[in-house]
Amino acid sequence: MTDAAFLVPPVADHVRATLPLVRELIARGHRVRYVTGPATAEQVRHTGAETIELPLTIGPLVGERGFSTDRMAEALDGFVDDLRQAAPALVAALRSDPPDLICHDAAFIVGASVAAVLGLPDLRLVPGFAENARVSPAARMAPYGLDRDNVRLAAYERNAHLLGRQIAPPRDPAGTPSVVFIPRSFQIDGFTFDDSFTFVGPEPHPTGRDVAWTPPHDGTRVLYVALHLAPVCRPDFLELCVNAFTDTAWHVVMAVGRHVGSTGLSAPANFEIAERFAPGEVLRHAAVFMTHAGMSSLMDALLAGVPVVALPVTPEQRLNSARLTELGAGLAGDLSAVTAAGLRELAGRLVVEPAFRRTLTRHFGRRTRTGGASLTADIVERQGLAGRARPSDAR
Repeated sequence: MTDAAFLVPPVADHVRATLPLVRELIARGHRVRYVTGPATAEQVRHTGAETIELPLTIGPLVGERGFSTDRMAEALDGFVDDLRQAAPALVAALRSDPPDLICHDAAFIVGASVAAVLGLPDLRLVPGFAENARVSPAARMAPYGLDRDNVRLAAYERNAHLLGRQIAPPRDPAGTPSVVFIPRSFQIDGFTFDDSFTFVGPEPHPTGRDVAWTPPHDGTRVLYVALHLAPVCRPDFLELCVNAFTDTAWHVVMAVGRHVGSTGLSAPANFEIAERFAPGEVLRHAAVFMTHAGMSSLMDALLAGVPVVALPVTPEQRLNSARLTELGAGLAGDLSAVTAAGLRELAGRLVVEPAFRRTLTRHFGRRTRTGGASLTADIVERQGLAGRARPSDAR
């Protein structure tokens, strides 16, 4: 039996990418301990993993004025401060009952240092674009609104570096294998990554607490809209969407997140509006998916073979969106300026222009999953075996 400890920040998409792997490991009889924060602990508990809930939070990156590097740096710096308080107890707990290996999200910051101080092998988990000597996702976000020269961001980076070294100088990252939860075909310059990176792609997700859904019986084409940030930085967006598609040939399934009780909207006859739906269930029947282009959402769409209207807000989402449009799997719009007519045009083009469906059929769909949870569990087992083979005094 492999005993794996997961260290993942309390960000829904980061946690969500790992859950199929956690379920697979538990199904194989392995022990999984999962460290995260209150915002995502419930997601983890549903898998059956031993959930270690620490007081870790990451504040929102988007406010009424949209995204700002200052706001992001402040949120991430707060996460570092939380980790500084929680790290001694975390290390002590894992030292008293050591796992065979540490599986850590690249954004957990101290994951590699925790593995080093415990003398354990580690496995890096990457939910988005991977990084190597030739590809820096952060640098490529600069044209999309990330200010790499921001003073507050530099202070956060110093704080994070100092905390990691206070726990233990991390190992050379080149020696740590990485599992990337996107296919190599979607990775920026995927050909530049060596065999230490395994691109396993996404997995379908169970419905969990999502609203059960069945498609319209008359075969009306379905537009799935999931833009939870839109009402934060553009309060009129949900009304705009309703105006755009009321009494059209679309059946619109609109997930509005926590805004469900404050929209004041009544659903037109061709609309379904709820806090959340099961993405996999809707996408199985959707003709178009409208999303902010978070990586988890894009992988759901590509896996289902559904073209995307991307309306990104953050630099990361804009980079994801740029890659999506470069590959011909969707179109992008400007959330702050798009009109009702513009939304209809974007959705309509994805249906009437055959190139989008052709791209998805040839390169994505089932091809998006390139090993998934099964392959990743095999890697965890191999790394865990290496951890068990280490002499006890090396830990």
